[in-house]
Amino acid sequence: MPFTEQQTIQTLEIVREEEIAAPIDVVFETILEEMGPYNQTPDGTALPMKLEPWPGGRWFRDLGNNTGHWWGSVQAIRPPSLLEICGPLFMSYPATSNVQYRLSEENGVTRLKFAHRAIGWTPGDITHGVQLGWSNLIERIRLRTLRGNVSVTPGRVDEDAPLRIEERGPIAVAGLKGHFLTGGDPAIPSQWTRFATFFGKIPRQVGKEAYGIAWNEATGGLGYMSAVEVREGSTIPEGLILERIPRDVYVMFAHAGHVSEIPKTMHRAFEWLARNGHQVQQSEGAPWLIERYGEGFNPHTGKGDIELWIPVK
Repeated sequence: MPFTEQQTIQTLEIVREEEIAAPIDVVFETILEEMGPYNQTPDGTALPMKLEPWPGGRWFRDLGNNTGHWWGSVQAIRPPSLLEICGPLFMSYPATSNVQYRLSEENGVTRLKFAHRAIGWTPGDITHGVQLGWSNLIERIRLRTLRGNVSVTPGRVDEDAPLRIEERGPIAVAGLKGHFLTGGDPAIPSQWTRFATFFGKIPRQVGKEAYGIAWNEATGGLGYMSAVEVREGSTIPEGLILERIPRDVYVMFAHAGHVSEIPKTMHRAFEWLARNGHQVQQSEGAPWLIERYGEGFNPHTGKGDIELWIPVK
């Protein structure tokens, strides 16, 4: 009788909290749509699903001719504050998952609490891939909700509107800093390539985001740093430098294209700031732009989960 070695049962837990400057009912409907007909993979490939929004409703891929994949069933739904789904999801092995979206609203801002917990036999550690998928979905929910919710004039959606305005800092960052020409110096990508060898290995690194930080230099050039956030007082590896980003108010814009197209988004962002009465904060020694590359960013395609943070007065 053939047999295999005993496998270890593994567990997985992914928890996220987001604040979205939109009404709770709008956010809830966007969740249903992004998990349904607008679903896609992190690289942007369409992966439409069907989600039946009632207790016992199915979440599945309909491939036609009675073929497809069942991902789960609605265990609980209470619009617009709760959606809970149980099932194997995308896992084609003996495992089960529980996914929850819990929403609350205060002063027009929706707080989204997301959790995915799973248990079962899985071939190796799948955490990174699962985190990437959920980060991408949550980012799409936030971006699509805000783009459909912010209007400059009645009846007109402002597609260039920011995701949010937040106060951040002070932030300690560690990384490589170089001196470049303004206007998109082609040498900047090579700095990121060198920094990639340090990513994830820096003591006391905070989170899995990376940051591209830009300063104006007295010589007229650009100071640019490839970095990660670290805890205050960290000892950094030889070859890296430590910078401290002061507290500031940032207007945060989404960038949906390739990294090479960031200057186009920056142009539209500065135009939006001017139209809406914001002035860029240019304090001495402080950056005028922070690029945030979230967990959903794919360095191989150069796309996904990119934000541009611009400090304002």
